[in-house]
Amino acid sequence: MNGLNHFAYFCFLLIFFIKKNEIGHLLEFKDFPVITYREEVEKDRQTTTEGIVSQVLFFIEQIEELDIWDHKEWSVLPFAKDEIIELKIYLMDKNNLVWEIARQKIIICWHRLTNLASMYEEICREWFLPKMISLLTSYPEEPEIRKSE
Repeated sequence: MNGLNHFAYFCFLLIFFIKKNEIGHLLEFKDFPVITYREEVEKDRQTTTEGIVSQVLFFIEQIEELDIWDHKEWSVLPFAKDEIIELKIYLMDKNNLVWEIARQKIIICWHRLTNLASMYEEICREWFLPKMISLLTSYPEEPEIRKSE
């Protein structure tokens, strides 16, 4: 991945990562113990399973059209798209939809997408910000480290 490709896809990936954060809010699960202003304002909000499924399908339709899925430098993206499409197919089959199974599939899928965001941040940090760990792990042979005099 070179710097130009990184910045070309960065905007699309950012959109993608923001969308997956909305699903966590919709299902009322969180990865951190902080109450946000939004949660305080919407604490009496009532959601239905049909509303949640509809919103998840809406988000999937938005992110499945992004250009990130064609990003050749990161081979994990096609697998993530396949998982999203499988979730979409399951959610669209209203006759066989079981809410508890659907909720678990949504949470698992979105946790994996969250992990993608974390991995992407780590990759960018390691490749584009010079640090000792990237120097030691990114090259086929160990570099010679010279001490300044």
